Amino acid sequence: MRSLLRALVAAVLGVALGAGALAGQGADTAGSPGSRSCTLILLPRGDSTRMVSHRVGPDQYVTHVGGGLRWTCGSARMAADSGIKYDRERRIELIRAVDYRDSVRTLTADSLNYWQDRDRIVAYGHVRLVRLASKSVLTGPRVEFLRSGGGGEQRTVATGRPHLTVRDTTGKGPPAEIDADRMVFVGESDVRMRGDVRIVRGKTRARSDSAIYLADAHEGRLLGNPVVTSEQFRLAGSVISAVIDSGKVRTVTSRGEAQASGESFRLFADAIDARVAGERIERLWAHGPKPALAVSAPYRLDGDSLVFAFRDGDIDSLVSVGGSSAVEVGDTAADTLGGSARGSPPTASAGDRNWVRGDTLQLAFARADSGGSAVDSLSADTVGVRTDTITEAGRPADSTAAGSGAAAGAAGDTTPGSGGRHRQLRTIRAAGDARAYYLVPRDSAEGGGDARNYLIGKEILVHFADGQARQVTGRDAIGVFLDPNAPGEGPAPTPVPAGDTVPVRPDTTRGAGAGSGSAGRRTAGRRGRS
Repeated sequence: MRSLLRALVAAVLGVALGAGALAGQGADTAGSPGSRSCTLILLPRGDSTRMVSHRVGPDQYVTHVGGGLRWTCGSARMAADSGIKYDRERRIELIRAVDYRDSVRTLTADSLNYWQDRDRIVAYGHVRLVRLASKSVLTGPRVEFLRSGGGGEQRTVATGRPHLTVRDTTGKGPPAEIDADRMVFVGESDVRMRGDVRIVRGKTRARSDSAIYLADAHEGRLLGNPVVTSEQFRLAGSVISAVIDSGKVRTVTSRGEAQASGESFRLFADAIDARVAGERIERLWAHGPKPALAVSAPYRLDGDSLVFAFRDGDIDSLVSVGGSSAVEVGDTAADTLGGSARGSPPTASAGDRNWVRGDTLQLAFARADSGGSAVDSLSADTVGVRTDTITEAGRPADSTAAGSGAAAGAAGDTTPGSGGRHRQLRTIRAAGDARAYYLVPRDSAEGGGDARNYLIGKEILVHFADGQARQVTGRDAIGVFLDPNAPGEGPAPTPVPAGDTVPVRPDTTRGAGAGSGSAGRRTAGRRGRS
């Protein structure tokens, strides 16, 4: 998960950098103040410069200049091998080896047209425009812009599938390389890219039908089937956006059938929001009208919304709110489960899966080397099963009891994509109509399959240690423990001998709800046969 979010931020930041770097190419206002034009001054390059003029009207000429020339217009300098000046149109045309410079940008091209009245420049052929402040580079077959700021909206338009290179302002990261069929930069607030937008920044790649950057809203967006990919992740949705403040990404959002996936996980939701601080993720929120779904083999987590909290770049807790469940789905779940599975309820069929559910699920993580036991002592008002102390005819049970459970199977895993170096699952707390169903492995010598444990209560807490579920406790709870027959073993005698019990801590709270304590002792104390 950590690698996904960092790469996601890098990709959308690339969009923001690309959009903001050339936004508002800036006004070269060193010409006539308040005017959209300037006085053109022709400067011969040397003795080789030659001029021929043809009169086309009263005080109107067409002048051909060869052998090299320079024209000045305010602070702008234009040079070329040859050129033509049209007095009637108030236009000059520069031909071959064009070099344009002003206080904002430099530009080279095969040819250039400049209209005095509109202060408009259109460059053609191998155009290369460099923004002096940011060193960002725009290249393409055609670029046009308005040069001065006198009464006109600043606008730069690049067509013919231009390419934009945006340098990292810190000098620490790779540049963003952006391609699109058309790029439009308006003033200092609005950038729009259309037509098969492609963004590459380091090992991160993004594509979409279009992209925009709105400086006033501090927001960059990828629209139209956007996809962001890197070596270990993929993010998709209808719109992927980032909020940028003072050059830093604050939030990243994917909306509309949002999907995030990596080597070992998948996340599905109507919207996925990430809150960013510096280069780290503080919180990830998956939500929407449909239930959100996270899958990381061997289990999945469902809920109306999922909230991931991070500490020092690693996952610290995960909360699922509304119709929440954690269900074992197998080792290949992340590869095979699709979005159509969102919202399907947990069941005890389909391979007798292990699961925990409740109105709310809280998963707490701790560093793998933090030490200490994850198993707390049982309080006096709980029903509980110590899965590592369940006995069969007086013998210790398999110490990995419940280890194949939905939550247990994932307990040994660390944060997806962390390579086992970060945090491990310590507890799962189910609250509000809490239920848990899991398998308890029998001693292999006994045969007969795994035992089953089913618990209902106001609250259920599953504890983990060393990557295994070690204890399950329930508040105001009742439970059933079913122990299957061994091969050749007949029906269990009735009544069950007093010594043939599962060690369960009953609910002893006075005044507990009907059935919460006595039923818990009765159902859990009997070794049922299946």
